Amino acid sequence: MRLTANGKSLTQPLLIAADPRIAASATAASAADRRAHEAIARQLYDRVNEIVDAVTTVREVRTQVLERRDRAAGESNGPEIRTVGTALTGALTLAETTLVQPKWKTFQDVVNFSPKLLSQVGYTFRVHEGGEGPATSGVTSRAADLEVAWQTQRVILQKLLDEDLASYNALFRGAGIPAVIVPKKRLPPTVVP
Repeated sequence: MRLTANGKSLTQPLLIAADPRIAASATAASAADRRAHEAIARQLYDRVNEIVDAVTTVREVRTQVLERRDRAAGESNGPEIRTVGTALTGALTLAETTLVQPKWKTFQDVVNFSPKLLSQVGYTFRVHEGGEGPATSGVTSRAADLEVAWQTQRVILQKLLDEDLASYNALFRGAGIPAVIVPKKRLPPTVVP
């Protein structure tokens, strides 16, 4: 540890140890509890970040789809590009609104519009982080339910980004319209529980 005051620094080694007044078995149990607590916290934290990245990707892709759809109006297959683009935009919007509540504009909107997956995961994370010791059965159960919901949404998003978007891009390949590009930050590989 380093302490600096009035231009002088003092450095001493610092050792953090368990309280010697607590029995070794209790310390071992506490260490196991902390590891379990941290594992659930890490899982929830990672899911929050993954969902935010997924929403950002969906929004960027949807913007490009709309631009390409409108740009293709004069092409021979313009009506088909418009129809498919509109359907893809709708599917992307549905995916987004499953993950986040876009109607929330003020702090009061949480009363009027239901929380979506991102808010639910974030709330569970905050509840979990507010406690000490092992995760409660409620947090553990809710985290498992949210993980299933997220994995289900990931599969849907992956299909939209891999298959549906590829089909859409194929429609205007010869028209000189650039393909819709998925941002580099992609969803991590889907994990089947």
